[in-house]
Amino acid sequence: MSIHGAASSAPSWLTEVHRPSGQPRHRVVVFPHAGAGPHALTGLVDLLPAGTEVLAVSLPGRERRLAETPQTTLTRVLAALATDLAAHEPLPTTAFGCSVGALLAVRAAHRLPELFDGVVAASQAPGPGPRWPLHVTSEQDLLTVVDQAGDVPETILADADIRASILFRLRADIRLGAEAEQDFADVRLSVPLTVLGGLSDPLAPAHTLSGWVQHSSADCRVVLLTGGHFAFLAPDHHRVVSAVLGDHVAATTMRGTGEADAA
Repeated sequence: MSIHGAASSAPSWLTEVHRPSGQPRHRVVVFPHAGAGPHALTGLVDLLPAGTEVLAVSLPGRERRLAETPQTTLTRVLAALATDLAAHEPLPTTAFGCSVGALLAVRAAHRLPELFDGVVAASQAPGPGPRWPLHVTSEQDLLTVVDQAGDVPETILADADIRASILFRLRADIRLGAEAEQDFADVRLSVPLTVLGGLSDPLAPAHTLSGWVQHSSADCRVVLLTGGHFAFLAPDHHRVVSAVLGDHVAATTMRGTGEADAA
C-alpha cells in the first residue's frame, strides 16, 4: 500500500548525513532511536561501503526542527517520507533503524515497498509485543529505559532542564513506537532483512531476535554481538558490522537494480 505525501510547503523529514564524493550507488535511510536526532548515528557512515549516500529521518523537535512540537504519528511519518524520498534520485535503498527506529524502518519498508530494497533492524525485538519500554509512563521508568540503553551520560541527566528536554522527546517517540507496534505480528517484508542485536541488551533480549525471520519472506540474517543496546557501534565490532552491512548493501543493490532477477 503506497502512501502519498503532504504539501510541498511541509518541512523536510530527511537530513543528508553523508554524500559520497562520486556518484552514489546506494542509499541508506537511517531511522534513529527514541529521542534522537538525525545525526545521532553518524558513526554508521564509516561502516558502510564506499558510494553509499546516507539520509536520516528528522522527526519534529530535533536539530533544525527543534522549534516544532515532537509529537507525530506513524501515518504522518510515512506520508512525509513517501514525498521526500520521491524527490531524490532513485537508488537502491536500505532502511536502517535502531530501537524504536527499527519498528519505523520495518513499517516504512512494508508500507512503501517501491522505495525500499532492504531493511537493517538494530536493537529491537520482533513479534507482536508488548515491548515494555514502549509502555512506561512515569519519569522514573523513562530514566530506567535511558539507563538501560546506555547512551546518555549521568552527568547530562543531572541537569534538570536537559533531563526534561530529553524525556519530553523520549515520551513522544515512545508513543510513536507504541503506535508502530500495533498489529506488528502481521507485518511481513518482501525484501532482505538483517538484524543486529546485543547479547546483553535488556531492552531487546537476544533470545527473542530469531523471531525476526517471521517478518520477511526474503532472506533474514540475525547477527548477535557482545554488548548492550548499541553493541553494533562498539569499536570492537566495527570490522564485523562493516562486513555484515557490506553484504546487505550488495544484496539490496542487486535487488534494486534488477541484477538478481537477471542472474
